[in-house]
Amino acid sequence: MEGAQRIINVTRIVDELKAAIEIVDDIRTKFNIAIRDRGPATDSYAMTSEIWGQKTQNSTQQFSAGNIPRSDKSKEHVKSREVCPEIFHGTTHGYPFYDTGWEMTNCSYGVPVSKLVTVVIIVSDMDIYERRFMPSIVTLQKAYPGLKIEMGVPYHVKMDYTFMHNYVSTVFFSSEENMGKVLNRIIKEIKTPYTFVATDLLEFTKDINFERLIREMALLNVSVIGGATRDQDGMWSLNCHQVAFRNYTLVYKPGYHESMHSCVFCNVTQGPFLSRTEQLQSLPFSENLVGQLVQRDYFFHLNVRGQKALVCPDVMFHVITGKPIPVARPEGNLIPVARPQLLDFVRKWHVHRLVLENGQTFEFSCEELKTGCSVRTGNKV
Repeated sequence: MEGAQRIINVTRIVDELKAAIEIVDDIRTKFNIAIRDRGPATDSYAMTSEIWGQKTQNSTQQFSAGNIPRSDKSKEHVKSREVCPEIFHGTTHGYPFYDTGWEMTNCSYGVPVSKLVTVVIIVSDMDIYERRFMPSIVTLQKAYPGLKIEMGVPYHVKMDYTFMHNYVSTVFFSSEENMGKVLNRIIKEIKTPYTFVATDLLEFTKDINFERLIREMALLNVSVIGGATRDQDGMWSLNCHQVAFRNYTLVYKPGYHESMHSCVFCNVTQGPFLSRTEQLQSLPFSENLVGQLVQRDYFFHLNVRGQKALVCPDVMFHVITGKPIPVARPEGNLIPVARPQLLDFVRKWHVHRLVLENGQTFEFSCEELKTGCSVRTGNKV
């Protein structure tokens, strides 16, 4: 009898726990829907300790990922309706992987992604691209039929384009042209309102959600939006960095200070990103820098202009990277940068001390910067 009574008590406790879980799930569902549906962010969320200092003749302007002023077109972007809204199905939806909790609804105003986005990618490692990237184009076309891909290919590369000629255009470039120049040449001819710059993209997977990126770009009024990254070794990175620039000292730090709609605000994101084509055409990439510095320079321009970036980590890009640094890799996916590669970048922005997000630190003399100055580097920031 005593054993039977214990079983009854345990059963009663389990039933009570199930009821409590259902109540919590219901509250969480309503809360998530309220958060996702509350519309654009307001200007009241300014908070961060990483401040941009831009010297001007009359004053010092300060920018950060949290208090960057909004553009005059913010209301226009928020009102634009190009993709259908999402609905939350609850925390138990999508068993066993739970990757379909949020699903897009049907609506009368949704525009096909193929009419909104053009993908731009520069081929770097042809062997890897033939094994991983090319086959994944078929996967992409199943998810987004007719989506256009503009592919930059070195002149010396020979490949079979017959299976993809309907939706892939190739732009050949010489060894003298760097990534920025090739990107500018391709983007100049793009007609869709958005361009997806597929920096180091390895393959297209179901983790890429263009509708999510377009929707959040409008709701939160950001200039650039990206996602998390996963490299060929399986290392995941949030891919969001904050920046401080004071007294000729430029510091990159991994992480974020605020989030909204399950996305995080950043000064810099390294990896593929989506942006409005009009902006990419009006603010082109540097044609004098190489490698990662092309994108660093672009985001530096955006921050100085008072524009911000967003990363939605539920969107993930599989990318090609070098081996991460074994002793300092708080955000992964970062390869060592050689000092000579940095000179053009630091000269352009008058940076005497540079600290990268992987821990690498560089100091440059006035002679190296060719400024003819006599400046001491500022305090650590």
